[in-house]
Amino acid sequence: MGGRHAAPENSFTPAGKRLDTAFVKKGDLDSKICATCGRPFAWRKKWRAVWDEVKYCSERCRRNRKTATHE
Repeated sequence: MGGRHAAPENSFTPAGKRLDTAFVKKGDLDSKICATCGRPFAWRKKWRAVWDEVKYCSERCRRNRKTATHE
């Protein structure tokens, strides 16, 4: 049983559309702009449950996030 596996019945894209194959092209994924570095980043499977809350492209950008100055 080698080769490609069929997509599980609960496979959906970030936009909520049903996947027809097990593989999705990176260009077809949702993307956002990082709040720290300003670079675009794409949806990742590990973020599927919290995609609306994701603001940073990496742990490094999250740690170095811009902080408001309190004067």
